[in-house]
Amino acid sequence: MIEELNIKNFAVIEDLAIRFGPGLNVITGETGAGKTMLIEALRFLFGFSGPAAACLRTGSKKMEVSAQINIHDASSCLLDELKALEITPDDGFVIIRRTFENEPARSKCFIQDVPVALGTAKKIGRLTIEMHGQGDAQDVYGAGFAQTYLDRWAGLGENLSAYRKIFQDLKDARQKLDDHRRFVTEHLGDIEYLRHNLNELEEIALNPETLDLIENQLPLWISSEQVTQSLSELCDAAGRGETNAAAQVSRAIGLAAKLKDRLGPRHDLEAIGQDLEKCRQALEEVLRQASAIENSLNFDPVRLEELLGLRAKIQKLLAKHKCQSPGELAQIEERLGLKLKTLEDSEVQEAALQKIVSELEDKARRQAAKISKERKKAAGQLEKILTKEIRLLGMDKAGLSLEAAPAQELGWSGSDKIIFWFEPNPGEGRRELRQIASGGESSRAALALKSLLMGRGSSAELNPAPRILVLDEIEQGLSAKAASLIARRLADLSQSHQIFAVTHSPLIASRAGCLFYMEKAMHQGRPA
Repeated sequence: MIEELNIKNFAVIEDLAIRFGPGLNVITGETGAGKTMLIEALRFLFGFSGPAAACLRTGSKKMEVSAQINIHDASSCLLDELKALEITPDDGFVIIRRTFENEPARSKCFIQDVPVALGTAKKIGRLTIEMHGQGDAQDVYGAGFAQTYLDRWAGLGENLSAYRKIFQDLKDARQKLDDHRRFVTEHLGDIEYLRHNLNELEEIALNPETLDLIENQLPLWISSEQVTQSLSELCDAAGRGETNAAAQVSRAIGLAAKLKDRLGPRHDLEAIGQDLEKCRQALEEVLRQASAIENSLNFDPVRLEELLGLRAKIQKLLAKHKCQSPGELAQIEERLGLKLKTLEDSEVQEAALQKIVSELEDKARRQAAKISKERKKAAGQLEKILTKEIRLLGMDKAGLSLEAAPAQELGWSGSDKIIFWFEPNPGEGRRELRQIASGGESSRAALALKSLLMGRGSSAELNPAPRILVLDEIEQGLSAKAASLIARRLADLSQSHQIFAVTHSPLIASRAGCLFYMEKAMHQGRPA
């Protein structure tokens, strides 16, 4: 339940703090005093309102609405949502707060001072509060309301979730089948072209070993004569020639040893000897590596011609397919192979995909039939309950019922089309509620539906009913008798729920557990 509501700079309200009680809270007072603004503030807090800027008090830069909510009797869904957000209630209470600043225009939401997205605030709101204001009766005509209502009443959450998983798999399988058929239709005439291009790429055999030969060895083989001569000269200079660097270094090492014998132990002569030894070892390594390269140039002239031809083909294919590297050609080869296989085996693949679709359709229809059976059972139970409820609200002869009629095809919610039927008077026949009900009848029907679902409480598995009901001038357009009946119904419902009712009706006000009277107060020529 909401224990306290704080509003700052919201419409005509400058600063208001109001504490509510359990049960029926009635807000009444003169027109224009700001009664409906309390409801609009709650809509803003939970993200149910329109543009926030329209609610900002004239001349103010920032508005804020916050509510302290007692969650001791909250639904498990609400508690799980708070847990998922890692929000810890303070001794069974949470504070939800939303602000709006005009410059720059931005809105922020907080739960226990933890920033949350507006979508999260909306989700918390749907689990906490049920709004029924002026014009909200129209939501009983909205797409999906009847189906959602019946499923919540019947507790079909688990079954519906299982069905929807199957249905999503079915949609995905159908999409794959459609994509396959479209691909085959668009490319069936390309088989010979694909096969020719694939053969060209397969012919050059782009394996890592061949690519290494072309990139690293072929340049050496092509210029082998010049390279061989240079390597021979390098080897002679390093260690094979008559006057080579290695011989000179060896001579220098001998001279350093003689100096050491004559001068005795000296650190500088030791360093010279060590550096000369390092030079000798380095020259030996140079000679070894150069000789290895020289030996590797013993190639097969026939293989050289093959590699030259292969390189030419690769360069031609790179230009043809507008690629930068042989690696890209390998990727194209893989894609062409998959396309060709898909086209050549199209009938087999289509049969396999069609089998998956058929199996999932059968599975979905079985699950949908199970749900449909439960819906029909619940609709039968609801007919008497709904009719009794609207008659308690002053429609003495009317009847209200739900029907789970077969749909033309499977949908996201199963194989049923759920319809609200309304019969204003016996013997006149029934028609869809949206086609026949007057404004007053729609308002009472909506109240009856919502209050019944709230009375069912958290036993509904699919989106358990909120524990708070907000009503904005629900008695509008109704007779005194109907208002009296609504007052009695609200008093009954308030035994298990917190209700906020903005009203001008003394009949409803007389049932209040907490009664608030609002009046205009002027400060410096403005409402405050």
